[in-house]
Amino acid sequence: MVVKFDKDYLKELYYEGKCLDKKHRYQPGIVEKYIRRVLTVTKSEEETIITICTLLDITNHYK
Repeated sequence: MVVKFDKDYLKELYYEGKCLDKKHRYQPGIVEKYIRRVLTVTKSEEETIITICTLLDITNHYK
């Protein structure tokens, strides 16, 4: 599975566990859950089809 991050801070959160800018600060528990969910999505695909997952934003509000 290919994971594409829409914003740089989402990529930083996933790979580094924190953001360099002060605007996107999250509690460590939120970052851990975010990383865990991305890993859940990437590991759940067991098919030979290529899937692209684009992450747009991190929020507590679900639509």
